[in-house]
Amino acid sequence: MIKTDGSWLAFVSFPGGLPDAERDAKADAKPKDSSPISGGAQVVCLKFACPGAELEFGCVNSSICPGSDRTYGCDPPIEWQDPGASFIWASGIDLDADDADDAAYWFETSFYFEGDIVNDYIVDLDHTYDDGSWIVIDGKHVTKDLPGSECSIHRLVNVQGDFAAIEAGWHTIEYWGISGECDSFCSYRKNPAGFAMKMTIRPRQ
Repeated sequence: MIKTDGSWLAFVSFPGGLPDAERDAKADAKPKDSSPISGGAQVVCLKFACPGAELEFGCVNSSICPGSDRTYGCDPPIEWQDPGASFIWASGIDLDADDADDAAYWFETSFYFEGDIVNDYIVDLDHTYDDGSWIVIDGKHVTKDLPGSECSIHRLVNVQGDFAAIEAGWHTIEYWGISGECDSFCSYRKNPAGFAMKMTIRPRQ
């Protein structure tokens, strides 16, 4: 089973607080930096008192940016029932970082698998996020969920065909996450962000 945790690498996609025109121009390509962020991913909590969380966004994951009548975050908070798969976001961010507006990061993990995933196994993937995401498996875009479908758990079944067809070797999972749009220079305290996923691989019967 592959799960999100603090061991994932993190890369800047584009910084938060960009003017809308500049942000939209970068949104199509979403290139990641060539060098990962120091510290990689950090475990975050989208509600209160999650075990092992390095950064807690608060007991109510919903708040209003100053001067806005819009609500940000999930209310009630997302309930992720598998404690082994943590919500993660980029390291080096605290509650008062003021670049939460449309901030985006790539996250990446690799694993070695002894077997032909495509032909001999069944792969299902559960994920949840706040506020948007892309999932890329072995370089192939599997799903794109932009803000508007967050705050619930999504299941992708039979995704084994998205892996590279090799008998044995390394596979890469990439996850693009974006924080929701809010007023410029909005803090993470007011606009939390994070995602969690788990992937199960089982033999075909």
